[in-house]
Amino acid sequence: HVLASGIQDITDTLVAEFSLSDVLRIIVETMYRAMRFSRVVLFMRDPQAPVMTARHGYGAGIERILGAVKVPLARSQDVFAVIMEKNVDVLVSDVGSATIRTRIPDWFQKSGFGETFVALPVVIDGKPIGMFYGEKPQAGSLVIAPREMNLLKTLRNQAVLAIKQRR
Repeated sequence: HVLASGIQDITDTLVAEFSLSDVLRIIVETMYRAMRFSRVVLFMRDPQAPVMTARHGYGAGIERILGAVKVPLARSQDVFAVIMEKNVDVLVSDVGSATIRTRIPDWFQKSGFGETFVALPVVIDGKPIGMFYGEKPQAGSLVIAPREMNLLKTLRNQAVLAIKQRR
């Protein structure tokens, strides 16, 4: 399984000398390949502003997104603010559904993101510092089995460990 072997590769990397950027890139690439996402993005907190900026990614039109798309960390009721504030992993099957549509922020709609996504926040010592985001274009096309979700969470937790080790 691609997720499990990716986790093993990262575990091996974390015990050696490693570049944080390389580890984060490997995690993003592992998520992308294993889950067959159309796009995966790692957003990281900007030290100068209350936003997270797209730093690493793979997939369709990624060059338009990296460095350009910013997720505000403001206190609001949009889905991403809630994910970060409450530190919860969320799978949204259809961004157009009645229950979630009003929680999807303008920046997301304007950036041409997919209709279904998973978001895994990166929170250290209670502070939101990043978010893994994986998507597919068609509503309902992203289905994540419980075992796969646990492996995605493990990858996110490895990112947390790597960041902590580099602080």
